[in-house]
Amino acid sequence: MVLAAAGVALAGCGKNELIGVEHTPTDEIRFNNGYIDNLTRSTSLLSEHMNTMGVWGWYTPQGKQEECLFKDQCVEFDRESGKWTYTPKKYWDKNCTYLFNAYAPHASESDGAKVTIDRSTRHFSISGITLKGDNTMEGLRQEAPLGRFINVSDDDWMIDRKGQDILEANGREVEFNMQHILSKICVVAHLDEFVGTITIDSLKIGPFISKADFNQNADAENEWTLDSTATRYYASSEKNLTVDKPMCVLESLIFPQESASDQKLEIHYSINGAAFLYTHSLKAIFENRFMTAHNYVITLTIGPEIIKFDGSAVQWDDNEIHRYIQ
Repeated sequence: MVLAAAGVALAGCGKNELIGVEHTPTDEIRFNNGYIDNLTRSTSLLSEHMNTMGVWGWYTPQGKQEECLFKDQCVEFDRESGKWTYTPKKYWDKNCTYLFNAYAPHASESDGAKVTIDRSTRHFSISGITLKGDNTMEGLRQEAPLGRFINVSDDDWMIDRKGQDILEANGREVEFNMQHILSKICVVAHLDEFVGTITIDSLKIGPFISKADFNQNADAENEWTLDSTATRYYASSEKNLTVDKPMCVLESLIFPQESASDQKLEIHYSINGAAFLYTHSLKAIFENRFMTAHNYVITLTIGPEIIKFDGSAVQWDDNEIHRYIQ
């Protein structure tokens, strides 16, 4: 019902649906399966991470003023056809120039977030984003993080920071290059040479603030405002998890933020029936800040006498370890 209502409300934005004009398929404005972080070595397709995106668009007829074409249009990925679809359809005009901006997922899929765009700067604002600490690794037994949050309730918000400008339009597909705007944190468990199996009785990281607003600007480090009155949460692994090989036990989204003195990793684990507890400060591992679009990886090497920490801050899809923490 929400998507249908949104479609009706937005139908009047664009004015290029000419009555009595017969359009061909090549006239239709289509959106192809754009990339994520295409300016880096990552080549992930948007459909691997999202079911929907929101699109704003404007067009300027030759010699006339700019008009709105799409206003937060919900564009959905049809997994059967492999196409991004929307309704009502819009069509290219050969005598127009076009501007497009997009974000994902569409706000109608989120838990109360609201999305707006400043036409003059084409910068997005997203208010009321919430996180609960969902763990993508639940039920999985692999060393590499899953890297996708499509099947959990926490949204991996993305925007095309520059948008797409199209001068020669007819027959073209619009392709967005999305960038992550959140941070993520991962924990990978390794066993030292003296241990064959351990049981992670529980593992948690936090606390983290659960609600924030995003305002796009040129300084990515100052785009987030955390709601200090919101509840705190911990990101947690599965309980009573048997580890007998290198295994990623936690992958979770967090807001970019200054690291706090009370944020820590706490792990309860057992070896041959003997119980152990270990904690470590996140500030000591990652120093000052969790930055936008970075992956914060902690590798635990677990043995009977000591637990070793490796910590790194790397690009989103990079799981390499760069710094040893004593």
